[in-house]
Order: sequence, then structure tokens, then C-alpha cells
Amino acid sequence: MFEFGPLWLVSLHAPAAVFGPHWAALVATLGVGGYLTSKLHLEPRRTVLLLAGLLAVTPVLLATSNAGSQT
Repeated sequence: MFEFGPLWLVSLHAPAAVFGPHWAALVATLGVGGYLTSKLHLEPRRTVLLLAGLLAVTPVLLATSNAGSQT
């Protein structure tokens, strides 16, 4: 995912000064995600099953939706 992050900046012909802050924000999401993950309470089995189901369904929805297609 990180390798493809700045490609939309290239397609928009963004100035080079935008790439640094964009990359910093992209990498910062790793820290934010790690922090938020540490706050999850995975004690009830229902929570684990809900998260597993969400992680399994999300890519399928993204792959089959027409939201990203251009007509």
C-alpha cells in the first residue's frame, strides 16, 4: 500500500514539495493504528468475531463496488 500511496500525486502533477508531508502522514498512520489497536478490548468472543468478519468483508465490498470506477 505504501508503494502506491504517492501515485495519485503523480497523476495530479502535484509539486515535489507535497510528497514529503504526504509520506510523513502516510507513515504516521502506522503509529496511530498501533496506538488504536492497543486500546481494543478483545475479551468477548463476539468482538473478535465482529472484527474478523469486518476484515473479511471489506476487501470484497471494495472489489465489487462501482464506487472507484470511472465511466
